[in-house]
Amino acid sequence: MDTQLKYGDWVSFLFQHRALLGFIVKSMPDKQSYVIFVPETGKHYTCPAVMAIPEEPILKKSDVQALIDLSLDLKDEDWFHELSSQYLGIQGTSTCDNTT
Repeated sequence: MDTQLKYGDWVSFLFQHRALLGFIVKSMPDKQSYVIFVPETGKHYTCPAVMAIPEEPILKKSDVQALIDLSLDLKDEDWFHELSSQYLGIQGTSTCDNTT
């Protein structure tokens, strides 16, 4: 099992002939696999470690919204604040009206 991948790392993997992108929420060394959450589907998948390909995703606004929901479900305040800042920084997102 690749010991470099850990909780929170983004990976891509194939599931039923479809490429998915998600992040690791649990490592299962005894089964040589990971549990991966995919924001696009809102579901968890179990993936063999050899099939998990490390990625650096470019998140869309809807992806960050899904992650914010997850951070609230997990009651992870630090992650919520980090994601909220990221959400506000995504191009095209504004909390103020342009008055010029």
